[in-house]
Amino acid sequence: MKKTIRSGIDFLIHSNLFIAVAAAAQAALTYLLIQEEAQSHVLWLLFFSTLFIYNLSPVMKPMAEVQGMQSPRNHWLYTHQAASRFLFMLSIPGMALCLWYTSLPGLLCLGLLGVCSFFYAYPFIYIQGRKRNLREFPGLKLFLIGLVWAGSSVLFPLIESHADLSVRNTLILVFKRFLFVVAITIPFDIRDMYDDREYNLKTIPVMFGEKASRYFCLLLMLLCLLLFSFYDLERSLPVYLGLSATILLSAYLVFISSLKRSPYYYFVFLDGMLIAQYLIVLGCTRLW
Repeated sequence: MKKTIRSGIDFLIHSNLFIAVAAAAQAALTYLLIQEEAQSHVLWLLFFSTLFIYNLSPVMKPMAEVQGMQSPRNHWLYTHQAASRFLFMLSIPGMALCLWYTSLPGLLCLGLLGVCSFFYAYPFIYIQGRKRNLREFPGLKLFLIGLVWAGSSVLFPLIESHADLSVRNTLILVFKRFLFVVAITIPFDIRDMYDDREYNLKTIPVMFGEKASRYFCLLLMLLCLLLFSFYDLERSLPVYLGLSATILLSAYLVFISSLKRSPYYYFVFLDGMLIAQYLIVLGCTRLW
């Protein structure tokens, strides 16, 4: 029974279905915050496009190279090549169908974010004798992750919904999402800091150390709370309570993260906060 549950969790995580659901959940959260009904084509498009982008690198990478990289994720990818490729291929018609219902401004927004996502993972520029991708440039990795997630889960739904939102509220939503995503991403860099140091990747933990990086995450979480306190919203108390609870819970999970934690801790609990945040805020709005 335990082995079956673990196999199921491995499938959800390493196939990138879990993170694709998280992307849709963050967009659904945006609709809650602007008090608009969620648009199904937006949620499904983010689900399929996330599935496509996250599976693009494993599909394009030679399996011999994947096999040589010793990690649970790469072992799963090597032993489940057919499943990974099937989900990648499934995402293409899924995206195409949803794009049919997407406005031109929405297409432009997603197109720019898609280009950033592609070159984040795909090496395209020669530096010091080898090809490099954007994530290898110091300071760009976290910025691009935060930018793509904030753009896709906040700006894109706002564009498609034609919401009458003030510039101030729009900026607050974008920056709050950016800070939150960056804050829960840094612990992954803490986990990988020794490997990143070996590959000469200048991440925050590599440059400033584990302890300083963790405190920086907590600072970002605090800024999220302070920033949202300036957001104008009718019946804002349930939403603010729900968001505050998830940000404080995320801060606790970040604080107790360490190099010794299991990979499941990061994938299930930290990435899972992207889904839990939507569910908790939804629950608070239904209770009040």
